[in-house]
Amino acid sequence: MSKTLADLAAEARGYFKRGKREAPGIGPILVHKDEAPEWVKDLSRAAHDDGRILPDDWRFEFIGDALDLIGDMGDVEDVDDIRERFREWFDGAYVYTAEQLAWLASSGGRLGYCDEAAEEFGFSGTTLERIALGMAYEAEEVFESVLSSLLARLDGALDDHTEVRP
Repeated sequence: MSKTLADLAAEARGYFKRGKREAPGIGPILVHKDEAPEWVKDLSRAAHDDGRILPDDWRFEFIGDALDLIGDMGDVEDVDDIRERFREWFDGAYVYTAEQLAWLASSGGRLGYCDEAAEEFGFSGTTLERIALGMAYEAEEVFESVLSSLLARLDGALDDHTEVRP
């Protein structure tokens, strides 16, 4: 049986659960299950900038979002289509000011995402719009990392030698 990108994402997502601790703007945080295989932990580490970012509630939330979205893609194979669908989905996610402010307040480094995104896109909107843009910028960074990890696994990094297709 061959696996698709969506199958692999759904499999990875199955190794996460909601923990007992809650984080502002998120609610119960997303954590690995005890039985999560090393490749899922590696995917998470990669999304945390290969360990340069300490485990972060919002990063884990964005990892879950990416896995959910890719897992729901079914037979969509075009990576650019997957990216576009992520951008469209994220545009309607985390729209509440309380969520955005909780994201910003969770780490001093998040101001950098707001500034970097505003600079990259030549953005000069309101403070809240800038925060939303920074949040989307970080979420897309995590999404790209998750997508890259899944594609690498499909391209031959499988430990179990399962036949896969994109």
